Amino acid sequence: MPCRDEFPLLAAKLAEHAPDGLTVVGVLTDDPVEPARDFVSRYGASWPTVVDPDKALRATYRIAGRPQTYFIDRTGVLRSIQIGEMRDADFERQFAQIAR
Repeated sequence: MPCRDEFPLLAAKLAEHAPDGLTVVGVLTDDPVEPARDFVSRYGASWPTVVDPDKALRATYRIAGRPQTYFIDRTGVLRSIQIGEMRDADFERQFAQIAR
């Protein structure tokens, strides 16, 4: 399960790059809320998770698949999108675009 497999990477990257201003926010778009929140808790996500009941975020960000990760810079400009499971090298390459 890609989401489950990504959680340790996101947690490690958040701890590593928090001093650089990295923030992680989870968005629930398709999963039932309570099981999804149990999943987030079970796998130790320390970041906030928001619910998108009317699919506004899904439409705005044109979510194509899950997991999908957006790299948004400090000014709010979307710089990169990772569709599918992210690896360490993927994260570092894309984070470099927003950490300037």
